[in-house]
Amino acid sequence: MASAASTEQASAGLPGSFDIPAAPILIPEGPWKVIEGGVTAPAGFKAQGMYAGLRAKGDKADLALVVSDTPAVAAGAFTLNVMAAAPVTLCREVLAAHETVRGASDPFLVMSTGVIGRRVDADALSAALPVLAAGLGAGAGHALRAAVAITTTDLASKSAALEVELAPGRTVRLGGMCKGSGMIHPNMATMLGVVTCDAPVAAAVWRPALAAACAASFNQITVDGDTSTNDTVLGLANGAAGGAAIGDPNSPEARALGAALTVLLQGLAKSIAWDGEGATMLLECTARGARSDADARRVARSVVGSSLVKSAMFGHDPNWGRIAAAAGYSGVDYRQEDVRISLGDTELMRGGQPLDFDAAAASAYMKAAAAAHGTVTIEVSIGDGPGVGQAWGCDLSYDYVKINAVHDVSCEDGHAGIEDVASILDESEQDAVIQELAAQSARARRQTQLCVTPLGACLALLYLYFAGQALVDPWSIRHHAELRDVLRPLAIAAGDLGSSIAVAAGTWAVAAYCNQSEHQGRAILRPAVVLATLMAVFWSLGILKMLRLRGFVLDGAWRMFWLPAAPAVWTLITLSVINTVGAVERDLRALRAARYRFRHI
Repeated sequence: MASAASTEQASAGLPGSFDIPAAPILIPEGPWKVIEGGVTAPAGFKAQGMYAGLRAKGDKADLALVVSDTPAVAAGAFTLNVMAAAPVTLCREVLAAHETVRGASDPFLVMSTGVIGRRVDADALSAALPVLAAGLGAGAGHALRAAVAITTTDLASKSAALEVELAPGRTVRLGGMCKGSGMIHPNMATMLGVVTCDAPVAAAVWRPALAAACAASFNQITVDGDTSTNDTVLGLANGAAGGAAIGDPNSPEARALGAALTVLLQGLAKSIAWDGEGATMLLECTARGARSDADARRVARSVVGSSLVKSAMFGHDPNWGRIAAAAGYSGVDYRQEDVRISLGDTELMRGGQPLDFDAAAASAYMKAAAAAHGTVTIEVSIGDGPGVGQAWGCDLSYDYVKINAVHDVSCEDGHAGIEDVASILDESEQDAVIQELAAQSARARRQTQLCVTPLGACLALLYLYFAGQALVDPWSIRHHAELRDVLRPLAIAAGDLGSSIAVAAGTWAVAAYCNQSEHQGRAILRPAVVLATLMAVFWSLGILKMLRLRGFVLDGAWRMFWLPAAPAVWTLITLSVINTVGAVERDLRALRAARYRFRHI
C-alpha cells in the first residue's frame, strides 16, 4: 500500500477527493513476493487519477490513466453480455487489429462504468486528459490514485502487485488494480481491471495466459448474479524487465508467469467479493473430486452464487441443505452418496448424509467472520476425480437491498426514506439536513430531561415515603388501610419500595439517554421494565384478593388502582419518550451513514 506521503506528493496540483480505504491484499503465500506499487510496480509504467467532473455528484476522483513507456503487448477479457457497452466494442476492435498498445496515443484502450445509458461528458473528458497526462508518475501514490479513481460504489480501492522469479536470476513484476462491488457475477460483471507486467512475452503467450487467469479468478466471483455490460480486464506486458522474449506457452517460464498472473487476479477478485455491496463476510468455496477443473469451478460458482446460501451465511445459519442444493443444480453430474460438505472446520455432510454436527460452533464461526469482515470457507467434495476449483462471493445482507434500491433514485412516489433523501441532495444540502436533525435531537433531549426527570423523581420519592410510613405506622395511609386484611405491613413496604425503584430506574434511563448515553439508558430500562411489571402484578393480586373478601367498594377501590398503574404507566411513558427521541437519532445516524456512502459513489 502506498504511504500517505507518497500519495499526497502524487496528488499535488490535481483535483479530486481520494478519501477511501484500501481493501486487504488477499494473495496467498507462494513462490512470489507481494510488493507495493500496484500498476506502477512493474518497470516502464506510469499512472494517475483525478476528478474530471464525470460523476453526477461529489468531487471523488473519476478518471484514471495508465501508460506504458514503450509499446506493450495487450490482451483483454470482456463481458459476455450481448448488450456490450461502447468501450467494450472499441477495445475488442483495437485488440483484433493490434498486438501492442501504449495508452497515450493510438492505439489505446478505454474502459468505463456507471449508470447504464448515461453518456460521458465528452467536453469534461477532453479538458481533463491533458492535465491527467501531465501528472503521470511511476510512484506507488500515482498507482493508488488511479485505483481510487476507477471505483464507483466500492467502499475500498483494490490494487496489488507481486514479484516472481521465472528462472534463476530472472525476476519480473506484475501489478494490478480493479473495481467492483455490485453487479458481480461469473463472466465478470460491473468489474474493471488493469494488469501490468514488465516481462517480455509474445502475444501468443500473454493473451491465453490472461484468458486462463480470468477463468480462474474474475469469472469465479459473484455478488448478486447480475452480469454487467461493461466488464473489462486488460493486460499490458511491455518487456521492460529485459531478457529473451517468452514465446513458448509450454515453457517453464511461461507456466511460472501464468501462475503468478492467476494468483494476482485471484487476489484482486477476492477483494471485489470482500467489498460486495453490504457484505459482512467473504465466502470462499472449494470444490474437489470433479472430473475436471472446469466442472469443479462450476460447482463452487453455483454454491457462492446461491441467494439462499448467501442469506444463510448472513444469518449465521450452517444450512447444509442449501449448499447441497446449490451444488446439485450446477449442471455437473455426480453421485449423491459421494458428497461431503464442510463449513470451516465443521463437517456438515458425509456420504451424502447429514451429520450430527455442532450447529452452535458452526454458527459462532460465521459470526466471528462477520464481526471481523473475514472469510468463511466452504468445501464441497463430489467424488474422487482430479478436478479442483474455487469461487468467491459474499453474504446477502439488508444493506445490499438498501444500496441498490436507491442506486438512481428519483423518489417520484413520495415515499423516500432518509437514505433516499441523501442520494438526491448535494453535500452542502446534506450537511444542512444533518445540522437541523442534530439541533432537533438536542432540543428533544433537553426538553425531555426538563419534563420527565422532576416528575419521575417526585413519584419515586412518594413511593419511598409510603414504604417508610408502612414500616413506622402501617395503616395511617388510606390505601394501606384498605389492604390490612390481605397484606402484611412488611409486604406493603416492600411493594412501595419496589415501585419506587422501578420508577427511579425508568427516570434514570431517560436521563442517561438524554445525556448521549443510549447504550446505558437502554441497559437500565430493561430491569426497570421487569421490576415495574412485577410491581404491577404484586399490587394487582393484592387488590384482587381484597375485592374477593370485601366486594367492590368504590370509596376504597379507586385509591388503590393507582398502585399497580403508576409504575406500569410510568415505564410505558419512559419507553415512549426514548423511542420518540430515538427516532430523530436514528434518522440522524442513517443520514450520516448515507452521507458517507453517497459521498464515495
